[in-house]
Amino acid sequence: MKKHFAEHYLYHLSLVLILVLGFASFVRLSGMIRIYILFFAIFSYVGVGILHHRLNHTLVGKIVIEYILVGLLCASIALFILRGGLGI
Repeated sequence: MKKHFAEHYLYHLSLVLILVLGFASFVRLSGMIRIYILFFAIFSYVGVGILHHRLNHTLVGKIVIEYILVGLLCASIALFILRGGLGI
């Protein structure tokens, strides 16, 4: 496990930075810019993940679908929160 992380630390760091910076920007900003930041962070997350697997020759259809579904899940959660959720 340590060897895997040591070999791919830039990949893991980039994914964490994309998600943290996207979330921080999402929280601080308001209006339509939130939606743009949200989709930029999601597309970046999906793109970096697919690119990483492509460069390491481990890209298969299941991985592409997984990244897209995780991105859609994040978008739906964020948009649900933006719309007021359950009204609580």
